[in-house]
Amino acid sequence: MAGTDGPARPGPVHEREGVQPRQRRGRGVLRPYEGPGPCISGHWEERTCEEVIDLAGEYIHWYNHSRIKQSLGWKSPVEYRTSQGLAV
Repeated sequence: MAGTDGPARPGPVHEREGVQPRQRRGRGVLRPYEGPGPCISGHWEERTCEEVIDLAGEYIHWYNHSRIKQSLGWKSPVEYRTSQGLAV
C-alpha cells in the first residue's frame, strides 16, 4: 500500500496507522500502552460497590442532562431529544 497515504512522515509510526504485525520489527512502530494494572486513577479499589454505583449514576446523569454539545446546538442530549420530539 505504499504511496496510497501520501508521503512518509518522519519519526515512529503508531500501530493504528496501518502497519501489519510482521512489519513492526525494525521500523520503530509504537504499540498502544498495555502496561500492568488498570489505567483508571481515583483509587477505585478503595470504594465500595455502592459508592461506585452512585458515582456511575451521577456521571450518567451529568452526561445526559448537563453536558452540552456544539453539534446538538449547544444543548444537552436530553434537551436536544426533547426539542426534536424524540423519546427521552
